[in-house]
Amino acid sequence: MRKLRESLRNRKGQALVEMMLVLPFLLLIFSGVVDIGLVYQRNLMVNEAAREGARLAALGKDNSAILAAVQRYDSALMATTSVSGAKVTVTVKGTVDLNTPLIKKIFTPSPYPVQASATMLKE
Repeated sequence: MRKLRESLRNRKGQALVEMMLVLPFLLLIFSGVVDIGLVYQRNLMVNEAAREGARLAALGKDNSAILAAVQRYDSALMATTSVSGAKVTVTVKGTVDLNTPLIKKIFTPSPYPVQASATMLKE
């Protein structure tokens, strides 16, 4: 019984030391997951803005109406429209600001650019 008490007394700081060794890696993984989630969310938003802009272009709206519809998603988004025959293509570009320094180095350049295009037939 005495040896058991001594053994437990000698290990009091072990869990704290292990946690301090593992905590930076856990935080890095967590913040990396958050940054990748932000990139994914921004990509979805840019795709949806491109589809909405293409729909308006297919209906014959002018470039200012298309840009206004795209910028309802985010005022920093930029849209370009191109017409080829009976098809209209809208390309939307935006950026994502990454927060984690290591993730910024992996996703060079920072802010990370995202882009989407949507093509529809003119009505």
